[in-house]
Amino acid sequence: MFLQGSAKYNLINKKIQYNYNFYDLLNIKTNITNINSINQVKVGVIDTGFDLNNPSLTLIPVNKKNVNYRGKHGNAVSGIIGAKKTNFNDFSGIIPGFPLYIYDINSKNLNVYSLTKAIKRFIELKVDIINISLATPIYDENLYGVVKEATDKGIIIVASSGNSGDDTYYYPASFEIPGVISVGATNSSNDILSESTVNDRVDIWAPGENIFSIGEKFTDVERFTGTSFSTPIVTSLIIILKMKCPHYGLEDIENMLKKGASVYTGSWQNKTREIYLVNYEKTLNLCLK
Repeated sequence: MFLQGSAKYNLINKKIQYNYNFYDLLNIKTNITNINSINQVKVGVIDTGFDLNNPSLTLIPVNKKNVNYRGKHGNAVSGIIGAKKTNFNDFSGIIPGFPLYIYDINSKNLNVYSLTKAIKRFIELKVDIINISLATPIYDENLYGVVKEATDKGIIIVASSGNSGDDTYYYPASFEIPGVISVGATNSSNDILSESTVNDRVDIWAPGENIFSIGEKFTDVERFTGTSFSTPIVTSLIIILKMKCPHYGLEDIENMLKKGASVYTGSWQNKTREIYLVNYEKTLNLCLK
């Protein structure tokens, strides 16, 4: 059983200041990604539903024959990280034009075996970071083993905590392995999104309600909700950290995310919760000290 991103998709047909509200909230500067070392960081995205022909995205498939051109979940996740403006729409991601290696799991084959296989492929390709906006409640030893192998090789895995609205452990986010970063979602009021999975394995939070990104068609920019879409916000920060401070290891980066976060008390389903909200500027300042 797999739980992918929330199915709350809302099509936007007019030009607006995409995502600038959360850019301000997280202290993301519009010029923060003017870095000449983009190609020094190799990032994999495991998801479902990519369009290799979408001009907004720079996608490098690693299982091309299986790429699923139907659906938009993978497009949306990738777009938050690296979409660039085109003649079709004026949306851009946090790191415009950033190239992403993608492993597309067909929506009919979303299972633990497919996820394990995808991670193995990215280990072979020696990526630095893997974004996984997919989750399963099934604890699987083979999945644990391949995730441990990846982190042992220095690969950071950024994974969505899940959209169950309870404290169930979803994997790979809930594996207690250094280098696995579990991401929860906040809502537009900066409290925890009601459907976000909340447990003691969540490491960091990022906005996950009405996040703009690329849809299924070239012209589509849509709003997306769920932990699937908070996860690439954290991945983007880690990419920038790796570019600016390449000497830091995966545990260093994990610690900096927590130390650099904005910490406050919020609520979730009428319960008080401490929230570590990702903060770009503060975290990057730690990196550059």
